[in-house]
Amino acid sequence: VSTQSTGIDKSSRMIANLTFVIWQITHNTILLLSSYVVDLICAIYSTPEKRLIPGQCESCSDRKSRANCCCLLSAINKNQLFFFLIGNVLTGVVNLAIKTGSVDAIPALGALFAYGTVVCGLTCLLFVFNISTKFW
Repeated sequence: VSTQSTGIDKSSRMIANLTFVIWQITHNTILLLSSYVVDLICAIYSTPEKRLIPGQCESCSDRKSRANCCCLLSAINKNQLFFFLIGNVLTGVVNLAIKTGSVDAIPALGALFAYGTVVCGLTCLLFVFNISTKFW
């Protein structure tokens, strides 16, 4: 059955039709939900002697307790500018290194996984060592 006979347009980023908008909303909602679930699991099981609840990571004052409760959202909130800038730099590196339009699914997912790991890992390292990139 073609898309012309069903009345559903092909998803097009160029004209931002309804199919594209619904697809983007669904995709981003799934990503946010999965990120929340991972952060929730990490917060609950990060220390065996004390179960953490989401939002408790901001109360970590010393380096030892901060290393035990590195919530990804707290780390990103502390260094938002760094997260944004390193994400932009790595996006440029990926675009220069890989022909993104013609790569297969498995290498593309590998590149996305490496990209996310590097960006989030560097941000968490800054959080664990209590380094802030704010200068104001």
